[in-house]
Amino acid sequence: MDYYNEFINYTSKFNYPECKFKVEHSKRVMDFAKSIAKSLNYSDEDEKLVSKASLLHDIGRFEQFNKYHTFIDNKSEYHGDIGVKVLINNDLISKFTSNPYEKKVILRVCKYHGTMDKLTDSKEDEIVKIVRDSDKIDILNSALNDNIKLDIADDDISENAIKAFKEKHLLSLGSKKTKADRFIVWVCFVFDFNFKYTFNYLKKTKLIDKLILKYINKTNNINTKKVLKEMGKEVNKYINEKI
Repeated sequence: MDYYNEFINYTSKFNYPECKFKVEHSKRVMDFAKSIAKSLNYSDEDEKLVSKASLLHDIGRFEQFNKYHTFIDNKSEYHGDIGVKVLINNDLISKFTSNPYEKKVILRVCKYHGTMDKLTDSKEDEIVKIVRDSDKIDILNSALNDNIKLDIADDDISENAIKAFKEKHLLSLGSKKTKADRFIVWVCFVFDFNFKYTFNYLKKTKLIDKLILKYINKTNNINTKKVLKEMGKEVNKYINEKI
């Protein structure tokens, strides 16, 4: 896979432990995205495009950390925009593909995988959705496995976060009102998943169940424990409806 070698070659320039984690994250996102593509009976050519786009979805993270020493977008720049600039500058994207359509898809994935923008029903945006699912799955797995810090808070979940959950939509980091809301940002990921393969994976692994239980067992806030137990029931009901 020449594109994979090009990715490793580019990212090897960023000798930070945090960037090494992002390399592994990108590989895992690529693997999950390929599984979704297979479940959708994508052609070999389209599956390869999904592999490229998912591997490159976080290409902006490396320059982001190099320049700002943080992965927090609101303390630097949105990493998707950095990724688009990185790929266009010096025509780096041509090292991954010479096909104009593939370039268009890869750039769209870079820009929109981490946003809450509404997407179309086009094939290009279906690939963005594949990467969105795969990215969120790896974030949740990383939190469960302690590769991403799960900040346990003893405060309440805000009404704003509960409202987002009840309305079944994402909660942006900028909308969180309490420390506990940070966890609800992750729980609400379930409402942005798009594919049956992803929902089957969630049901099989009980990924969100395990995360919620982990938080419940560590927080000392009785009300937060109660709210999370109810959310867990609703999450499972939602997943079953999507299968």
